[in-house]
Amino acid sequence: MVIATIFVLLMNALQARVQDPSCEALSDVEKVRISEAIKEHFNFPQSASLDIWSVTDLPGSCYKRLKLRFKGTDLKVGQDFYLSADHRFLSLFSFDLKLSEPEYKALAADRLRADLRRPDIPKLGLPSAPISVALFADFQCPYCRNEFAAVSREIVERYKDKVVISFHHLPLPMHNWAKEASVAMACVSRSAPAAFWPIAEWIFQHQDQSFEKIGRNIIEQAVFRGVPNTRDIQACISKESSEDIISHDQELAKDLSISRTPTLLIEGERIASEANSETIERVINKLLLSKAQ
Repeated sequence: MVIATIFVLLMNALQARVQDPSCEALSDVEKVRISEAIKEHFNFPQSASLDIWSVTDLPGSCYKRLKLRFKGTDLKVGQDFYLSADHRFLSLFSFDLKLSEPEYKALAADRLRADLRRPDIPKLGLPSAPISVALFADFQCPYCRNEFAAVSREIVERYKDKVVISFHHLPLPMHNWAKEASVAMACVSRSAPAAFWPIAEWIFQHQDQSFEKIGRNIIEQAVFRGVPNTRDIQACISKESSEDIISHDQELAKDLSISRTPTLLIEGERIASEANSETIERVINKLLLSKAQ
């Protein structure tokens, strides 16, 4: 497959814990200026007040990784930002050209395989299946709707015990209720794993609704899907007890330098965005053939 993506080094594994003394520190004035620029250019509400609470120099450079939260709270912004050495350019990515395609695939495959051992991760199939398919998605992302249907229905139906599908929450900051939907659905997957997939499909089919309706219908859908006791789900949602699941998926996405949805990885190999079932099947067939040899 022709690779159009620059492969990215896993940042967290090599992240420096202290700032390089040779790099110029970020002043409080600059932090305010950058926070305001992020709010303006990434569609945060005008009433929001952002605070840069963590600044880390990337290994071997003076590029900085910035972590933000909403000022006066412990609520963190899910997306990290990267600042150039001269404090002029801001981006959502940090690329390392030294990491080859095979190295990236091996690292991603290992991380995603290890993640399948989590009891609360939404998955279809057995973790021991020869092919792992990981989908990073946002419930308000229109392209995620088709990708979700392709992997959760067509691919599962065709390959059955040969594949294991995992879903990873990656709500994007520009979507106004994606994070709330992910928190609610992580509660569903924790309390009633089998109900996650049909309810997630329902949400994708009703993306034009407000979260007030979506949130109410998540519980109704759980009852409809035969979940005997929804009190645990409701309590989890009201307390946002599943926030750790969302944070874990977001950190995993950062480690794999994933910042857009949908992103699909098959055995660690990134597949072209918005790939249809035929494209996915070609990759799976090729991998199954190579494993059989």
